[in-house]
Amino acid sequence: MFFSSRLDIKSPTMRQKLGQNFLIDKNIARKIVQALAIRPSDIIIEIGPGQGILTEQILTYADVARLVVIEIDKKLVRQLEEKFVSYHQKNRLEIIASDFLKINLKDFCRQRNFSRIKFLGNLPYSAATAIIQKVISRVPPELWERAVFTIQREVAQKIFTTEELNYLKIFVQHYAEGKILFDISPQSFRPRPEVVSSVILLKGRQNISPEVTDIELAAKIFRYRRKTILNSLTFSGFDRAMAKEILEKAAIDPGARAESLSLEQFLRLTTAYKKGII
Repeated sequence: MFFSSRLDIKSPTMRQKLGQNFLIDKNIARKIVQALAIRPSDIIIEIGPGQGILTEQILTYADVARLVVIEIDKKLVRQLEEKFVSYHQKNRLEIIASDFLKINLKDFCRQRNFSRIKFLGNLPYSAATAIIQKVISRVPPELWERAVFTIQREVAQKIFTTEELNYLKIFVQHYAEGKILFDISPQSFRPRPEVVSSVILLKGRQNISPEVTDIELAAKIFRYRRKTILNSLTFSGFDRAMAKEILEKAAIDPGARAESLSLEQFLRLTTAYKKGII
């Protein structure tokens, strides 16, 4: 079955308020869906389906047990319901009008008896970081298998390729492993964005340590990333004398800035930090 791709994208609500850029290249859409490695038993949650180009690829070319799409724009929800009415009636597709960031994912999945979920989405640039953090940290690792997201290339590089440490890199690598799969040019979207996008793959770590000291520490030192590490810890509520002691034990210059740390230095700092708060 083939679907009309002519959905209204002129609404200022969609284009301006939500900041959406709709993928229009079906070949790219097919590559994105293929990266999800769909099996017949899979449960897929698509975040922000927009015009439904990825939804169409999944329903048309993949044999999937259940597809749930979550869309914040009510006008788009109505258009998706009309476009995919036959799949909706057969209970293969569930369309939910909601803000993904406001959904309790743990309850959402367990109420539906979902397990081994795969996530998919061309994420709005403004919400991509928050969505990624929610998916990998709020869904128990035994409930999700992988996620394929399209995000701004600069953010993807920040997570996977830059040598400089940052909070997002540390957060993502605590909960998941992944990589950049390929880039998408602005010409593949309408309206055309001013930046290049990247498709990333994330796989949940199955043996995640309940210890989140590394994330807590990263939040402290990167919250004031333009200040020295000593000042960042102090402004975050740490006793200045104790902060100095922790940095001394980790052999780190108190005058250094967080982004200048190597991974080895950050790990030393994490070890010293753990001892300092016990």
